[in-house]
Amino acid sequence: MASGLRRGSRLGKYRLDAHLGRGAFSDVWRARDTVEGHEVALKVATPAAVAEFPREDLEQEARIASRLRHPNIVAVYNADWIQGHFVIATELAMTTLDVYRRAHRSGRAALDVIRQAARGLAYAHEQRVLHRDVKPDNIMIFADGRAAIGDFGASRFSLGATRNYTEAGTIGYMAPEQAYGRVRFASDVFSLGLIAYELLSGKLPTWPFDWPPEGYPRFKARVPEPLRPVLRKAFEFEPTRRYA
Repeated sequence: MASGLRRGSRLGKYRLDAHLGRGAFSDVWRARDTVEGHEVALKVATPAAVAEFPREDLEQEARIASRLRHPNIVAVYNADWIQGHFVIATELAMTTLDVYRRAHRSGRAALDVIRQAARGLAYAHEQRVLHRDVKPDNIMIFADGRAAIGDFGASRFSLGATRNYTEAGTIGYMAPEQAYGRVRFASDVFSLGLIAYELLSGKLPTWPFDWPPEGYPRFKARVPEPLRPVLRKAFEFEPTRRYA
């Protein structure tokens, strides 16, 4: 955990109630906003991240995410430096897609989550923002069934109509072109397509992403025929063959 922080600690108006997990550069806590009286997810940059990265880089996620206002993107409430810690307060989700059992058991529930995540990504792309790290644990699930894309820590504003250069992503869910530092909006589409197939078939497609991948009989049984080519196109190997 971040140095000096434990259950019951205070960061400004936030009281830390439970440590939810640790990412590459931050700890996530369930916290209570003692002024406004509601619970939040509090993302606290680790001391190592604060030491390694310029202030500008740490603040970038908050600047990007705070301009994205959509029901299928996790809302940012506040971002600030508090007692030497950089913190981002967001909506508190019930769980994440990687452990959301209902979506793994029900094809209908899985498709609903994917549909909502696609809406959030489409909106971000309209704002010229690439997520660059779409994966199951960055898709948040709320108690009412709403799904929302979170953790824009790897995001960048697009520099052009189709391409931006980056080294971000998570092995297993990265588009092939990301391995060479070439990221397009279609790279996010590829990642979401892989997630959809994994949810609906029980198998995560791997290189060289030939069709049909392992688990296709289960996928075919759970996905309506008109939707199968849509999901197939989403994770085509060649970026120009995907949805833009």
